[in-house]
Amino acid sequence: MKTGSDFVVLLVTICSLTGSSQSIFIKENEFKAFLNTPQPIWTLNTTNKYNKNFCIVDIKQHMLKEKIMYRHTFYVDYSRRQRVSVQMEGTFKYSDNMVASPKGSKVVFKHHLVYLDEDNFCAVIKVSPKLPSRDCSIEYRGIAKRAVLA
Repeated sequence: MKTGSDFVVLLVTICSLTGSSQSIFIKENEFKAFLNTPQPIWTLNTTNKYNKNFCIVDIKQHMLKEKIMYRHTFYVDYSRRQRVSVQMEGTFKYSDNMVASPKGSKVVFKHHLVYLDEDNFCAVIKVSPKLPSRDCSIEYRGIAKRAVLA
């Protein structure tokens, strides 16, 4: 009679021979790991056609086990230097997802990590409002990238 331990040994051997570092165990929330940086995270592109904001950046302020506090800043009119900065609160309830809202607001957005590169440097994030009705949805995909301010 064969046991499950034969499978684990075989899997570990195959991973070692192929150089694969994939884990068979549940990984830590990769989205949380991506956001856990002291560097600003810039939005480089968005498919939200209604978004006329410029220089969108998120900067982590505090991160606890399942919560993050960050500042979401953008220009609404770059020529007049009209900058808006919003204090945001997010929670990590599910793998590679964050639910965030402006501090003290009932408006809630779901952020889903669609893609993350191997270097944990660039990501594609789907942001959609959490609405009471399932018939309505607004979505955009943004590319977030860390950058160092000079």
